[in-house]
Amino acid sequence: MKILNPNGNVIKQGALNKNGTFSFNVSKLPPGKYKVAIESPNYRNAEVNTFNVIDMKALLKPAIAPVNDQNTNLQVKGVEGSTVVVKDNNNNVIGTVVLGKGETTKSLQLNQPLKAGTVLTATATKNGKTSYASDPVTVTDVTAPIAPTVTEVTSEGTQVTGTGEVGSTITVKFPDGSVATGTADNQGNYVIDIPKNIDLVGNEELVVTSTDGAGNVSSETKVTVKDATAPTVNKVTSGDTKVTGTGEPGSTIIVKFPNGTIVTGRADNQGNYVINIPSIIDLNPGDTIQVSSIDKSGNMSGTTTIIVNNSSVSITKQANDHDKSSNNFDLNSQLGLNGIEGEDGKEHTNLNSNIKHSDDSVNHKSGTDVASKGDVIQTNDEKGTISNMNNDKNNLDKGNNKHVDKLPTTGENENQNKGLFSSLLAMIGAFILIGRRRKNTEEH
Repeated sequence: MKILNPNGNVIKQGALNKNGTFSFNVSKLPPGKYKVAIESPNYRNAEVNTFNVIDMKALLKPAIAPVNDQNTNLQVKGVEGSTVVVKDNNNNVIGTVVLGKGETTKSLQLNQPLKAGTVLTATATKNGKTSYASDPVTVTDVTAPIAPTVTEVTSEGTQVTGTGEVGSTITVKFPDGSVATGTADNQGNYVIDIPKNIDLVGNEELVVTSTDGAGNVSSETKVTVKDATAPTVNKVTSGDTKVTGTGEPGSTIIVKFPNGTIVTGRADNQGNYVINIPSIIDLNPGDTIQVSSIDKSGNMSGTTTIIVNNSSVSITKQANDHDKSSNNFDLNSQLGLNGIEGEDGKEHTNLNSNIKHSDDSVNHKSGTDVASKGDVIQTNDEKGTISNMNNDKNNLDKGNNKHVDKLPTTGENENQNKGLFSSLLAMIGAFILIGRRRKNTEEH
């Protein structure tokens, strides 16, 4: 009697018992297919039979069906009568099932879905024998990330920021269909630069999504770009009666004056606005005016702050495009203050040329340095008294000039007389110049 291993080598031999049976004590045999051969002088050939040595650990080895992070139960396969224990990669017991008579598959109910990425293994026990561990199964991620949050995006902004699933890819879709992407850091924060070719002006809609490592895409977060572009403001002087500029068409323009007074208006369909300065507002050089706007969606813009300039006027040589019929200036005798250019092309000095005018003593109309019909020239003497000379027909103030808010008090008559006297001297000097020019003309 011989026993041969799977390689054909004899591992044990001996004589049969008288009753034809045999019994051998052998060491632990590895799993495999073995042969039993009986040789006898009476046999022409040896009688051969085979048997298998089975690995009980492998026989009992269970299996776990695929599972994802939304499943609430596990499917376990095993040997009838075995007890199967399922554990995670931290050796925590997830659950236990017993396969009864005739059962080879059973469902293990979970208290809650398992986290994506969790690795599961199972072992089975029967008749005191414990199986090898099952092949590992990883919980797959089929859950889309939570929609990302997006902080306010403005027309002046250069980035889109917010929070999303850690490590996820954040995608921002712009109105023209182009996209920009970024990655949420280990705190879930993301910062995505707005491409330089994207010009956001306000009220555009951006669509932001998050994609996790498994390719799951979140629901969309939509954000409307806030128009934060502050209105433009044209130059404002202390003599102006209006505040003008441009803003978003149809937006409400808000003008706040130095004393806290607020006046509103609306930008037209071209974006232009004109706000009248209330008569109670007395603007002084150096005052600040704040201008902002609110669009149709209620978004508040930034604020533009402008400093009030001095109001000043100078008289220069009149161009032919001025109103020649207005008697504003006699083209043959151009009346003016210091540095007037005459017909001979030379600069003539006014008799009052020793009077110096600073920006604070000359009323200047916004946007021009040329006095025109109806302009009021204001000069201050040493004591601050204002003298007015209207440029309409070169006459003194006859009621059409800008009114002086300050009324004269006792002791101020002398100052006013000095102002009038100075103006008269200016006119006399002009007449002398006229006479000289006419004389030169006659001589020629």
